[in-house]
Amino acid sequence: MYTRSLWFRGRRPPNTFSSYALVRTGLWSKQEFLQDLSQQITELESRPAEEWQSAESPAWMRGWKNTRSTTNPSVAFLITRRAQVLGFLLDIVLRDRTENQRSLDDLLRAMNADFAREGKFYRDSLDIRLEAEKLTGGSLFGFSSTIM
Repeated sequence: MYTRSLWFRGRRPPNTFSSYALVRTGLWSKQEFLQDLSQQITELESRPAEEWQSAESPAWMRGWKNTRSTTNPSVAFLITRRAQVLGFLLDIVLRDRTENQRSLDDLLRAMNADFAREGKFYRDSLDIRLEAEKLTGGSLFGFSSTIM
């Protein structure tokens, strides 16, 4: 299924949560978590495509399709890494805007309640942004414009 919100769908938010789980269970210290996140960002920024492709770029979609058929590890790495970093950044924005009262956990629960449980599909990053804005009570256009 074609989607421009591949950065959010599938395994991506759980990748973000898997890192959180390592900290929450005490397997990683906060320092180890931050060191891993720093490494992810550094690796991502070292890729040339980072300069000219948005997270919703159709080129990402072609790359994802190719990873499924040709197992292109470079493209798979880039998509997964970028999605995971965006998940962390979205969580930070949600927490910042709500004085740590809302998080990515809450966004996923809201998306589940308003879409999955209702048997509806969401409109890519637009509905992700709108759901996040409901949680924060303000615009997240600045964040979403970095994705699109």
